Amino acid sequence: MTQPALPNSPQFSDENLREMAIARVAYRRISRAVWVARTDGMILIAFGALTIIGGIGSISAMAAGAVLAVIGWIEWRGSDRLRKFDPRALSTLMLNQLVLGGLLILYSLVQLVSEMMGRGLTADLNGDLSEFGVVDTGELHALVMLFYVALIFIAVLCMGGLAYYYFTRQKYVDAYLKETPDWIVAMQKSGVTL
Repeated sequence: MTQPALPNSPQFSDENLREMAIARVAYRRISRAVWVARTDGMILIAFGALTIIGGIGSISAMAAGAVLAVIGWIEWRGSDRLRKFDPRALSTLMLNQLVLGGLLILYSLVQLVSEMMGRGLTADLNGDLSEFGVVDTGELHALVMLFYVALIFIAVLCMGGLAYYYFTRQKYVDAYLKETPDWIVAMQKSGVTL
């Protein structure tokens, strides 16, 4: 006994189902980029919020947290725009990563210069450490310098790498939009997943 069709339920032909199966496979690379952007956005928003909370009383720390949260929000929104095939989404995501990387590099360079001029973290901690009998802060100075140099490399590798990843997704989006039937793309833009 066959079940009667539900009212307003879509009726897909075998050809429609085949087209959807092909589209599902082709969409995987785009879907992965959407997931990466969404996850990165959530992480940046969380770090931004934690920085704001941890930096209460420090204008610069709270401003840094706000910047992180805004960059995270842009990443989150970019993931949604990419899911809906917005042609500028990947450019926005790429630029967002380059801005974040640039800000981290700029911050690290400023901290390195401050450290070299004797006004950095080591100088700030020098008085506190002398209370505990620590007189030589040379090793701490070297560790602080190494930390900021490492942060520059992380910014170049991670943010630069993620910007490049977004750049390479454009060909997959273009191919998907060219090869996928319009009715499937319209369905996905409306929020229906394959």
